[in-house]
Amino acid sequence: MRDHIHAVVGRSMGTIQAWDVVNEAISDGGEELHRNSLWWQIIGDHFIAKAFEYAHEADPDALLRYNDYGLENPAKRAKIVKLIRSLQEQDVPVMAIGTQAHISATSPSYEEMDRSITEMAALGLPIHMTELDVNTAEGGQQSGSAELSDDVASGDRIDAAMQRQAEQYANVFRCFASTKMP
Repeated sequence: MRDHIHAVVGRSMGTIQAWDVVNEAISDGGEELHRNSLWWQIIGDHFIAKAFEYAHEADPDALLRYNDYGLENPAKRAKIVKLIRSLQEQDVPVMAIGTQAHISATSPSYEEMDRSITEMAALGLPIHMTELDVNTAEGGQQSGSAELSDDVASGDRIDAAMQRQAEQYANVFRCFASTKMP
């Protein structure tokens, strides 16, 4: 892992300002903190700390980020908070948190998003929006269809879906604009 990180980060030293050093390492469900990844199987619980250590060695001036999706989910967010606090206690050079906001036009609510961003910002690290998409399907992101068959000819459902999508994007930007970041 050290050789790989040094090769990739070292090759781009000084040209890349921020790196997603570790991506999607937290489990979605259950009590376990980490996903059952190969790095976790090979190195153990401290693989995340080592990845940040190696990235910092390879480019001491780069901003190093932990990146994940589902921060709007309270259970997953609690795991990410636990991870980041643990890394901070160990003086691991994690410098920002990336959020992949794959959300729907109706969920999460503004209040849920605001709570999520506020809780994460309380860790004292900048929160970066690394990905953002707002799905307009009534069934949300897990749906494989656009669910617009009834009123497609009149465009009513499409217009309503686009309006909900615009409102949700506005909610996301309001949350970030209103949250005090370090």
